Amino acid sequence: MNNSQRLAELIKGIDGSYLTEAEKNNALLSAERSETLVELVFAAYNSVKNAIIKLKTALVPSIQAHKHQA
Repeated sequence: MNNSQRLAELIKGIDGSYLTEAEKNNALLSAERSETLVELVFAAYNSVKNAIIKLKTALVPSIQAHKHQA
């Protein structure tokens, strides 16, 4: 269960009365961009990890076969 809030939601809850609308919008856009980048990095990491696991699984039987022949 994921109880975390998005950065944009957390920023909206902060008292920003001293900020202009442009600064508030900039903070929200920056937070959303950062979250998207982090999600992209984690997705790429998981994709590469899964590809390596599949490659390793495919190669293990052939490596073990060569060991038994020697």
